[in-house]
Amino acid sequence: MILHVYSGNLFGGIESNLLALCAADQARHGQPCHPVALSFEDTLASELRGLGVPLDILGPVRFRYPWTAWAARRKLVRRLRDPSIAGVVAHGSWAYRLAQPAARKSGKPIAFWNHDPFRGEGPLESFAVAHPPDFLVANSRYTAGALEKAFGRPVDRVIHPVSRHRSAEVPADARSRIRAEFDTPDDAVVILLFSRFEPLKGHTILLLSLEKLKGLDGWHVWFVGGLRKPSEIEYQRALRVIAERAGIADRVRFVGHRDDIPAILAAADIHCQPNVGPDSFGLTYVEALAAGLPSVGSNLGGVPEIVTPDCGRLVPPGDPVHLAEVLKELITDPALRARLGEKGSERARSLRDVNAGLRSLESLFEPAPEGGSRA
Repeated sequence: MILHVYSGNLFGGIESNLLALCAADQARHGQPCHPVALSFEDTLASELRGLGVPLDILGPVRFRYPWTAWAARRKLVRRLRDPSIAGVVAHGSWAYRLAQPAARKSGKPIAFWNHDPFRGEGPLESFAVAHPPDFLVANSRYTAGALEKAFGRPVDRVIHPVSRHRSAEVPADARSRIRAEFDTPDDAVVILLFSRFEPLKGHTILLLSLEKLKGLDGWHVWFVGGLRKPSEIEYQRALRVIAERAGIADRVRFVGHRDDIPAILAAADIHCQPNVGPDSFGLTYVEALAAGLPSVGSNLGGVPEIVTPDCGRLVPPGDPVHLAEVLKELITDPALRARLGEKGSERARSLRDVNAGLRSLESLFEPAPEGGSRA
């Protein structure tokens, strides 16, 4: 049994991956076996409780107030007295900074599963380098390279994250219903970007590329994502201004947070997330491919490990001219979209083997064969 440690105050790729692992664990045993310790009560805690996952809330931790970390670590040490817990997996630098002292005090091995580009800088990443884990886990070959450079040794595992499989039972009327809700014509070619509202995801580049296609009829773009922080609200406000100045605001929809992503994917035609900075992997690309959408992304970070020429297109980052050319080809060629979408479904299946990832993670904490090492 592994204790997963994470903050729990956001909801994105790491959270989706953790839910997927717990759901797979539940499916194998009929009940969840791997417990989770979170610092904050939020959406992730509610979702985990819904799965019946054993959950410990450590209390809000702010490292600038050391006593909050001390209190949380005392709770972790008590939890780790359970002899059935073989070790700890800390998801990200923040969780590792919190959990590492408790794991060492308890004599339990700890794995650092890095989900973000790692530079070995700043107080959290510097702590990890100065106090290295027993096991290094990367979520892509891209992040593995950065980890190996920072720690001076190979990573123990590269485990691609997965999202919890969303229901495949999309209502038959989802396409027409969603389009009517978003005031989008039935015959429009819909370009979808669903992610957090942060500049790295490339919303601005997408709008600048579509400005170059405003003379091309028949396309609409949907931006899906909630606004949780002031910076996200300001960013969306700036995007609305760009759309107005570009003369395309009538074809741009900001639809906010949605829980019915499968229906929205079924109602769209192209997925496009032209990152301007590296994503460590990119679960949204996998979800789009699984739904049969061709995906367009930037050729950097972990995205090239997902999007291949037979299921989508990669473009240079920060290049709206090139992106406009690619989108024009996809908008005007439905047969091409269909071919790429069909291959995308196959590609997604190869990337979504959550059971293989779970077995790979668990094997780290199994006793090594006598005279040998873990595979």
